[in-house]
Amino acid sequence: MKNKFWPCAAASVVLALGAAACGNANAGEAGSASTITVGVLAPFSGGYEQTGAETLNAVKVAVNEVNAAGGIKALDGAKLRIVTADSTTDDETQAATGAAQLLQDKPDFIIGPPISTVLLPASTVTERAQVPMCTGAFADQITQRGYKYIFQVSPTDTEIGDYAVTAFKTVVSLIHPKGRNAAVFYDSNPANAGVVTFADAMAKRTSFHVALNDEFSDDATNLEPVAAKIKAANPDILLPDATVPELEQILGSLSSLGVSNVPMFWPDGGSSTFESYVKDLGHFVNGQFVVSTFDYDMKLPGAQARLLAQANADYTKLTHLPFMSELAGAAYVCTNDFVQAIEKAKSDTASAIRSAMLDTDFGSGPGSLMPPGKVQFNQAGRNIDAVPVVGEWCHGLLQTVAPDSLAAISAASPKGCGA
Repeated sequence: MKNKFWPCAAASVVLALGAAACGNANAGEAGSASTITVGVLAPFSGGYEQTGAETLNAVKVAVNEVNAAGGIKALDGAKLRIVTADSTTDDETQAATGAAQLLQDKPDFIIGPPISTVLLPASTVTERAQVPMCTGAFADQITQRGYKYIFQVSPTDTEIGDYAVTAFKTVVSLIHPKGRNAAVFYDSNPANAGVVTFADAMAKRTSFHVALNDEFSDDATNLEPVAAKIKAANPDILLPDATVPELEQILGSLSSLGVSNVPMFWPDGGSSTFESYVKDLGHFVNGQFVVSTFDYDMKLPGAQARLLAQANADYTKLTHLPFMSELAGAAYVCTNDFVQAIEKAKSDTASAIRSAMLDTDFGSGPGSLMPPGKVQFNQAGRNIDAVPVVGEWCHGLLQTVAPDSLAAISAASPKGCGA
């Protein structure tokens, strides 16, 4: 699935903010006193290229806002510029190569891949170089390796999984009040195995049981057999973890088999939080529930609500997409956390940035806009304030429905949301 929002094919390219073409470096030379270099390492090719585009666009929004406000004031108004490298998911051995390539541009900090399977090897390279990196990836082991320069702004897989069952119990009566059978299906990308953990916990803590647990190859071209297995399981609810093209094919095959509008619950976000999801699946998205790590419309107090609304408006203006997705939100917050850390440290050295990131309670400003409205990193680099949220696709928008303290709308039945 090609993404029109990533126009440059080069593995590492300098982006001048506000410039129309890639490769223009009006903001200054790398390493100059007037420039802070922001590295973006993300999958710009392969099956997850949309995550790369969303990550980059969110960083561009944050950088544009900082530069428009006068740059890094503690460093005499130093402006930010972006350099990028590809951490394609098609060949995960290339993640470390992409990281090494990015380091040649001497970034002051890096916004890392939001996909754990490429983030882990890439961060080993950046850690060895002692370059601070922040990510929205979920894997528990990201901050369990004793690294000093990695920061994880999103909840971990374990935290998401624990919350997902609670969220499922909260909304299941609206999804299917008399439902009992769940069909679990996912591709073989290791990042998608979390749905199995969720399904096991769901079966222990609810009245649902797993009628189907099916893993299919992530390079499969014919997914009709998967649809046939789902139909045979007679599910009341679908628990997927698949890419949008995979899901499109499976739902299309199910429809041809006479199965349609089976409610869906995504326990760990991903493709189902992308702004383009509704464009790909149409009205079938409505009534789907998604556990995610960020939502553009979550209810925050006063100044934070205004900052979130402005960030979302800037993002939609840049991308022509309807809202800022969860992975974009994490990249936006990561960028602003680094900026605030540099302001506090009055230095762009790696050690100073690290110390400031650990010593700062991001309770205000754009660096606080992860749920529940604050960010605080422990010594391992994990955001100890991070909490998941639940969004529901309702009339073509993914809107926050839980927890109650952050909900933008009340959860509705699929029919009530236009399914």
